[in-house]
Amino acid sequence: MMGLTKQELTADLKRFCGGASFCKRKQLADYLGYQDPHCVDRFLSGLEKVGASQFYIPDVVERILER
Repeated sequence: MMGLTKQELTADLKRFCGGASFCKRKQLADYLGYQDPHCVDRFLSGLEKVGASQFYIPDVVERILER
């Protein structure tokens, strides 16, 4: 993750999620290499959900880069 720009990370996560602009917690966990989806809750806490459980990828990336 180090060295990637916000745009590069956003594009990579979108590609990982099949080109979508939204991702689920499990997809983010898989992308970051965690087996337990609860491990990514720190990145998703406080972000607005779309539908039941999807998060806007640019918001997720911004949160990842903050931490």
